Amino acid sequence: MQKWLFMRKPRADLSWQEKGYHLQPHPCERAAALDDDNDTDYTLHVSAPAARRDPFSAEESDPAMRRQRSRSLLRHAGSFWQSAKGSDAYRKRVQRIIEAALLLAIIAGVIWGLFSTVFAVRSVTVEGNHLITDAQVLGYAKVRLGSNMWLIDDEAIGARLQQNRYLSLISVEKQFPGSVVLHVRERTQDAYLRYCGITYILDSRGMVLEETDNAAAQPAMLKLEGLKIKSCDVGKRIALYDDQQLTVCREIMVELRVLGLEDEVTELYIGDDGTVTIATSSGYSVRMGDAARIHEKLRAMLLVCASLRESGRTGGTVDVSTPEEPTWIPGIDSPA
Repeated sequence: MQKWLFMRKPRADLSWQEKGYHLQPHPCERAAALDDDNDTDYTLHVSAPAARRDPFSAEESDPAMRRQRSRSLLRHAGSFWQSAKGSDAYRKRVQRIIEAALLLAIIAGVIWGLFSTVFAVRSVTVEGNHLITDAQVLGYAKVRLGSNMWLIDDEAIGARLQQNRYLSLISVEKQFPGSVVLHVRERTQDAYLRYCGITYILDSRGMVLEETDNAAAQPAMLKLEGLKIKSCDVGKRIALYDDQQLTVCREIMVELRVLGLEDEVTELYIGDDGTVTIATSSGYSVRMGDAARIHEKLRAMLLVCASLRESGRTGGTVDVSTPEEPTWIPGIDSPA
């Protein structure tokens, strides 16, 4: 009778001999009891398999090691090798991005240095001022010598010039590589009006320049009547309930300057319905009708009033609402 003692279960696909197991007969303590049957008691001894060589420490051409290496290992295929290759490509890509960013930073620094030197502001001049000195204008503009011409902000300069309500910026001329010319306009006192017992002085564009509470003040300039005023603050443009009134007022004041009639016209009335009436220094009241064709109507007024003065007819009303057919209506005190 033979007994088999197995130390571990062998794999199904390998025989126990292939796994390194072998049978070795040996005497046991119960051998005497079994001598009668002439049986031998066998014990399965497991001997450790031969040490396997490290496949990574041998040459790739070693035939013995090739049997232990997989095909994926030899071809560097599989998820392990792909992840390693992907990580390496990612590192290279990041390195290229960093190198490109450094190169761009160096180029930008060089360009900025050249621009800061070549296009630095070296001179600033002022044109268009008469009463206000260049030094005063430059003090408000604050264009710093040595600053980059490309970084000059026209709107910021115009806003700083507004600190003086008699100044306005027309344009900033940049003469490369390093000269700047400020074209400005000085506001002048062109008209006045009375509002809430205060006399306000305006320029031709409606900017409020001065105010006085002297009721007896009679400035020697055009008087504005009929405007529906919402607010009137020094240093700001007058605000009206009807913006069209301000538009008509500005247009007429500009035309008076163009035609040289600033001294001829003493009062301008703009009604709620948009009709315009002018009073002249020679005593004529001129009906203009609406604001259409202002230039033609003013020229007709100029010619008719000159003709009436030559004929000795003063006062009365001149109607130029139709400039091609002006009419004169004598006043009560007008000579026949």
